[in-house]
Amino acid sequence: MNTPGPWRVVTFNDASVNVIGPDHGFVCAVGGIADGAPDTDTIRADARLIAAAPDLLSALERIMTYAGIGASVSDVNTQEQPEFIDARTAIAKARAS
Repeated sequence: MNTPGPWRVVTFNDASVNVIGPDHGFVCAVGGIADGAPDTDTIRADARLIAAAPDLLSALERIMTYAGIGASVSDVNTQEQPEFIDARTAIAKARAS
């Protein structure tokens, strides 16, 4: 990830919000005024999800590490369990450049 977390949402108007990183570094703008643009609630929900991305990725990576060492899930094969396959795929997608 190029922009380190934490990220937060800054609302500029009802049609557009920005996600910013530390020191007010711009991450992205969410929203638009074109025909068919999402409503304000959807724009804000999307922005909150984007802003949570660094925290979600970190939590997912810690879960995978925890499970990988067998902590209280010793009967789970993390190489074959679909949830862990999905987690590894999500981490790879987030880390792809």
